[in-house]
Amino acid sequence: MSRKHFQAIAHALKINEPNVKSEDEAALFKSIVLSIGAACRSFNPRFDATRFERACGLESTGER
Repeated sequence: MSRKHFQAIAHALKINEPNVKSEDEAALFKSIVLSIGAACRSFNPRFDATRFERACGLESTGER
């Protein structure tokens, strides 16, 4: 996968970011972003998960 694929995925997640007032939705969204980031890393070892998380609308989690 290339950068344009990762950017498209991040954009799709970002525009579907939940309302931050719902902690349950925010937790689910974070879990989805982290899982997709891990899958992307499996396709490209140079994948920058922190950058991806930020592009999706998450603050850096430091989780790997």
